[in-house]
Amino acid sequence: MNKIKHKLNVDKIAVIHCIEHHNRKVELEKMFKSLNITNDVEISECSTFPLVMVQDENLRNVLSKYFDRLDKSHDHIIRSFNALLNTYQLINKYYNQGCETLLLCEDDLYITDINKLNEYINNAPKDYDIIIFNCVDYKNINNKFTRLENCWYGGAYCVLYNRSGMKAYLDKAQTYFIYCDTILWSLTTDPSLHIYCPTSRVVDLNVNTPSEIDD
Repeated sequence: MNKIKHKLNVDKIAVIHCIEHHNRKVELEKMFKSLNITNDVEISECSTFPLVMVQDENLRNVLSKYFDRLDKSHDHIIRSFNALLNTYQLINKYYNQGCETLLLCEDDLYITDINKLNEYINNAPKDYDIIIFNCVDYKNINNKFTRLENCWYGGAYCVLYNRSGMKAYLDKAQTYFIYCDTILWSLTTDPSLHIYCPTSRVVDLNVNTPSEIDD
């Protein structure tokens, strides 16, 4: 009996993969295969030398002032900055390609309910700019979504952007280039943006892929 195929109703799925997490790419590929997800998935690898990755001269100049202020004696600072560069460049690439919806994930993602995730995507609020699937409001069970305002929950391992959400992230990053999560959650303070989370869990962190580089 053939497994049911799942195609998430998004234009693109992209995953940020830090190459120091040696086993996470393997686990990701196994998960996508086991769930029979037919979307084209880009797994974008990060190196530990962020400025080398930036091809655009104007962007490199913008980022250098932030990079120069970082305490580069700590490896995790370099990796965090690099992850942010990768996030920025992925969003920028797909925005410029005319992508309408981008599901951007991190390499420790685990999809716990693929059917429910697709249901949420298919029934997204018409006015949404961003949906943060790794945040859950369990108290609002009578609704599918909760609007997030002035929230600093943290985490960005499964986020759906439409074009207005992508643009908001890119604009914010130009003036507030710190961490991926910080930029994302700072957007919830903007009353003109409509940022939501679901009211039941559909994704989680993969406990089988701990970081090998935390120490």
